[in-house]
Amino acid sequence: MKAFFFQKPVRAMWVCCCLLLTSYAIDGLQLSKTERAANDAKVAAWKGRRVRLLDECCALEGDRLYFERDHGSGGYQWHWEGKPDEGIPRSFAGKTGTILDSKGQEGIMLGIAYDSLIELDDPKVRIVGDGDYLGFFDEKAEAEKLIGKVLWAKGIRKLETRAGEVSIANLQPVTVTGAEWGVGGGDTVKLLVKTDSGEEGYLMGVQVDPRFHVIGPDTRALNVNVHMDDPRKRFPSWSPATWDLIRKSMIAIGMTEEQARLTCGDKLWEVGAVLSESGEASPIYACGDNGRRFVMKGGKVVKYVERY
Repeated sequence: MKAFFFQKPVRAMWVCCCLLLTSYAIDGLQLSKTERAANDAKVAAWKGRRVRLLDECCALEGDRLYFERDHGSGGYQWHWEGKPDEGIPRSFAGKTGTILDSKGQEGIMLGIAYDSLIELDDPKVRIVGDGDYLGFFDEKAEAEKLIGKVLWAKGIRKLETRAGEVSIANLQPVTVTGAEWGVGGGDTVKLLVKTDSGEEGYLMGVQVDPRFHVIGPDTRALNVNVHMDDPRKRFPSWSPATWDLIRKSMIAIGMTEEQARLTCGDKLWEVGAVLSESGEASPIYACGDNGRRFVMKGGKVVKYVERY
C-alpha cells in the first residue's frame, strides 16, 4: 500500500502514546485479533466508495502531526509540523470525494481511528480522513430504501426529536420517513422515523449498514436494535397478557426463553447457573442493559431478580 498517511515524527512521547493507544483498541473497546482482522478487511473494501465529510476531520496528504508539552498549561497540544500556529484538524466539512485507499491496523490522528486517502471533488486535493467522520453515499442509499417501512423496537430505544430525547417502548412500531446525513464521530446517517402517536425524530445509536463503520462488534447494527418484521406474527398463539408484559419489558415467572428474549430486546446472555442439591444446573440469564437477572429451569423462568 502506498505510504500516504502521516509520517510518524521521531518523538519518544509520540511513539509511546501510539503503542499504548493502538493495541487492539477502538473507541474504548478491546478487540481480538480476529475482530481486528475483520475490521481491516472492512476498511480495505472502502476503496472507490463515495463519501461526504461530516465534520472537521482531516489533513492534507503529506501533512505531519505531532504533539508537544504546553509548558503554560502542563498538558499537550497538537501541531502541524512547520505550522505551529494552525489549529487541527483542517475543516473540509460538507465536501465530497472518493476514497482512493484505506489503512487499517492502527490509527494515525488519535491512535484509534482507521484512516482513508480521499480525493475531493472541489477543491481537487487529496486529504487523509478519519473513518469515523465519513458519511458513505452507499449507506445513505440503503437508508433511503427503508422509507415507508415499519420497524419494531428491540428493547427501549431512544429517539432524538426537536424537543430532546424521547424513549420508545419495547416492540413499539415506528415508520421510516427519511434519511439524512448525521455527524462525525456519531450517527453518520440518521434514520428518521415517526411513531403512531405522531412523534418524529431519528433513531439514536443505530448504524444502517455496519460495512461502513468500525466500532468493534456490530452492536449498533440496525437489525440488532429493531425487528424488521412484526414479531407478533411469529407467535400468534401467545395471549394478549403475555404480549402486554413483553411490551412493558417485564419478566414474568413462567415465561419461555423466547418470551424472555423478546422482553429483553434480544439482549439475553447466560451469565451463570444455580446448582440443585442433586447437581442439576439451571442457567442464570442477564436481561438487557440494566442488570436484571433471572433463572430458567425446564425452559421457563422460575426466579427473577430486578437488580444483581
